[in-house]
Amino acid sequence: MHPTKMIAMSHRQRSRGPLLITSWRATRACNLNCLYCNVEAKAEPAPDELTTKETLMLVDQIYEFGSEWFGLKGGEPLMRKDVFECIGYARSIGLNICLLTNGWFVDGEVYRSLVKNEVFTSVSIDGSEKANDAIRGKGSYK
Repeated sequence: MHPTKMIAMSHRQRSRGPLLITSWRATRACNLNCLYCNVEAKAEPAPDELTTKETLMLVDQIYEFGSEWFGLKGGEPLMRKDVFECIGYARSIGLNICLLTNGWFVDGEVYRSLVKNEVFTSVSIDGSEKANDAIRGKGSYK
């Protein structure tokens, strides 16, 4: 049997369900206003966003459905005050975590929390400093 087929079979055998990744828009709040973004970003969370309790229930449902990965996106997910509580809970029940961020809020403390929780993190950059700042706002590259 070809090695790639063996890997694919091995993956299917250990899969818990039909989903690999469940991606969740954790918030519509964002500190930037990117030209291409489909989120009508505001500085504050929308009033109808999930509470921490509702989010933990969502995480349970994602796990029970069989997803292996819980993806957080936004807006800017690091603007949620409970983001690491939610991530920690998801990790504790066995979900892998991926986070899409603009990187603005990644300081030493956030970095350590991402490492501690083994969060696969994607930081989006739109080209050179000049191009990035034109799309996302002055000073967003640094």
